[in-house]
Amino acid sequence: MAEKRVIWLVPTHLPRLPVFKTMLASLVEFGEGIESAVVFTYHAEAAAFEAAGCVADNIIVLEDFFTVKEIQSFVDRRSIINVKKLFALKMLFGQSNVSRVAVSDDEVEIVRKVSREQIANYETKYDFHRVRNEYLARVIAAPLSLLSDEHDRTALQRYFVAEGYYGWFSDLPIYEREYMASFFKRFSLEDQDGFSALTFESFDWLMYAYSKFLDEGAASFRKHPWPAVRHAASWFEMGYHSRLGRKLLKNYYRGRGSLWVPNQKLLQANSQAVAIFNTDRDYRKLQKRYAVPLSVYTSARTLVGRVLGRP
Repeated sequence: MAEKRVIWLVPTHLPRLPVFKTMLASLVEFGEGIESAVVFTYHAEAAAFEAAGCVADNIIVLEDFFTVKEIQSFVDRRSIINVKKLFALKMLFGQSNVSRVAVSDDEVEIVRKVSREQIANYETKYDFHRVRNEYLARVIAAPLSLLSDEHDRTALQRYFVAEGYYGWFSDLPIYEREYMASFFKRFSLEDQDGFSALTFESFDWLMYAYSKFLDEGAASFRKHPWPAVRHAASWFEMGYHSRLGRKLLKNYYRGRGSLWVPNQKLLQANSQAVAIFNTDRDYRKLQKRYAVPLSVYTSARTLVGRVLGRP
């Protein structure tokens, strides 16, 4: 019997090639038995990747499967990143011996040893807390518009949407083969036409978490009674910038654990963590450097926009 494969998938594009090279180098250094996969939009990006001396075990290019017009529509709808992740997952799980796929953005750096067996046997944490932010409220609700089953929409509305429970970045997204068929069917992604319905707010990992909730119920899910944040990010993503957030995260890591942290200073508190995410943004440094106040009432998106000179 062929050994079950575990893959780490990353979407990227040409301007972020240096960042992705760092991520890929960390996977080569610390990953044991884990294949790499990268998804590009265009062949020109894949050619530049190879010309830079980069090598990945699996390379997927949207241009091989979608027309120029379709790709442009994804760009116009700002759904391109979600299309890349979800379509690549469909392609990878189309191979019979792929058991699990971890998915991250390119601004992730692996800093501790992680093996194929570790990912293959890991029990992902599905942890959520309340948020009070208009943008995140749309993100939480967005997947429901892709569902045709009224019972499914009602169940998700009651458990997640009604009270604003959000779980992005609580743990490294790991997709499991046994749940993928129902996931793609539930969100009408069995055919390529279904990808045209995705939007910028169709967060892939929330969609998968919702689908697993509908498959198995709430046993694997946990709602934390933390203060509802008002910025455009979860405590899991930005909690390290405040005293309360650091306390919540350290207690969470010591009790539940997670395969990644948002800042290297939290590595000591999370012995399970193998990676740091959002390595291209340190909100605490930005706050100090640009004297922009950052509180639970300040949007991280607004902060970065100010720093970069955008409204």
